[in-house]
Amino acid sequence: MHKLARSDDKMTMLVCYDIRGFASILWPMLAHAEWDADLPSYMLHAYFAKLTNAPYKHYVEIGEGTHTIIMEKNRMQQFAAVQQFWDEDIRPNE
Repeated sequence: MHKLARSDDKMTMLVCYDIRGFASILWPMLAHAEWDADLPSYMLHAYFAKLTNAPYKHYVEIGEGTHTIIMEKNRMQQFAAVQQFWDEDIRPNE
């Protein structure tokens, strides 16, 4: 599979998950901040468990961060986690 196509698939799933439901998400990547009170860990774990059709799931917990991690000291960890996910060479089971 072409690398650009995989990236497009990932982006499409990020945008369209609410339209097609959890079953349509094939390459999920969830990043969560440790101290996020708006989205507690148990909620994200329940969401992660519903991703049943995904052959590959990626979950990252960023330490010492809240719901606004993008503006906090550990934001580079979030950027690095997302970049690592985009760069991974994921191949579907054939």
